[in-house]
Amino acid sequence: MAKTILVVDDEPDVQQLLNLILTRAGYQVSTANDGIEALSEVGRTPPDLILLDIMMPGMDGYEVLQRLRSDPATAHIPVIILSAKGDVQDRVKGLRLGADDYIPKPADPNELIARVEAVLARVQRATLAPRGHVIAFLGAKGGVGTTTVALNVGAVIAQNQRVILAELRREPGSAAILLGLRPRRTLGDLMAAGEPPDRQAVEATLIEHACGLRLLAAPADVLEFPPLEPAFCEALLEHLVYSAQFILLDLALDAFFIEPLLPKAETVVLITNADPASIHNTRVLIDLAERHNLTGERCRVVLVNRAQGMGMSITTLANKLDYPVQAAIPYAWDACIASAARGLPLVLHYPDNLASLTLTELASRLTGIEIGELGALHTLPSGSGQGPRETGGGLFTRMRRSNRS
Repeated sequence: MAKTILVVDDEPDVQQLLNLILTRAGYQVSTANDGIEALSEVGRTPPDLILLDIMMPGMDGYEVLQRLRSDPATAHIPVIILSAKGDVQDRVKGLRLGADDYIPKPADPNELIARVEAVLARVQRATLAPRGHVIAFLGAKGGVGTTTVALNVGAVIAQNQRVILAELRREPGSAAILLGLRPRRTLGDLMAAGEPPDRQAVEATLIEHACGLRLLAAPADVLEFPPLEPAFCEALLEHLVYSAQFILLDLALDAFFIEPLLPKAETVVLITNADPASIHNTRVLIDLAERHNLTGERCRVVLVNRAQGMGMSITTLANKLDYPVQAAIPYAWDACIASAARGLPLVLHYPDNLASLTLTELASRLTGIEIGELGALHTLPSGSGQGPRETGGGLFTRMRRSNRS
């Protein structure tokens, strides 16, 4: 079936010429006279590619492009700008706003077709590339241990899978501190650009821990950066899903912010404590997840016990929530503090700790990967999140021995 191309230009002669060139090359062509008509046409029948003029009455091409990229339903559509505005600053602006290519007018017909073919081929390759699995971690309230659970699950998975932990939060994050990392760039730098990030910028912002987990750190000081908007995060996530096999989202409890992101996750993990406020909020979050069809295995509840001793049981919490509970992580406050001081996840610093074993099993259940298939954890030098990576016996060997005893 022929690929469809939408030509957006306010000059009838240009529309006619492009229609002729593209039709002869085997494409099916539709046209729009201005930006508003273009957005309406895209809403009715999304094309495979858009050729977009810049100088148009009413809504110019830059605004059309911004609207396309900010809408998850149209953000993926490739756009080639075809404009008489051919100065370097114009081309740079268009590309930074998300254009896939920029061709100055008048365009040579052969070059135009070659660029259209190249962009469509690139999009097809990206479509065929495997998308990573998105797991969202959401705390019932601040301080329940969401980041600690997420980064330890990530450290387990990272032993033979590519994993990114993204702190998508309005407030300063703690993952870099817990991992002993000093990121040169953070989410705040991507936000400060004032436009949807490109994949190269996203990759440059990731920092890798010695265990293999890559981190997109939240800004250290949110006062220096603009508010974190859902549309920005959705565009960011589109890059992350092609950069790793598993993307773990560390989300803050903010309904305005998380509602658009929850449908992007295959699984949401709700982290809670045993106090009444946490339990109440968890029930609210379960209802929210269900509204987005995140039910059953797609919505897991994990209890982090903050009190010494046995703490609340899975059965007790499940009865209070009237909902299954995936795991109860035992008290391990002192071990977590000691691990953070070394810049290591708990599962690496104290692999035989009962909380570590529980987190490892949780990682296995969330990914569907058998623990034996994950291989052995790396033995890391203490005191440096960026130390050399050495393969050693580690957690899983010890865990199997522990299970036999």
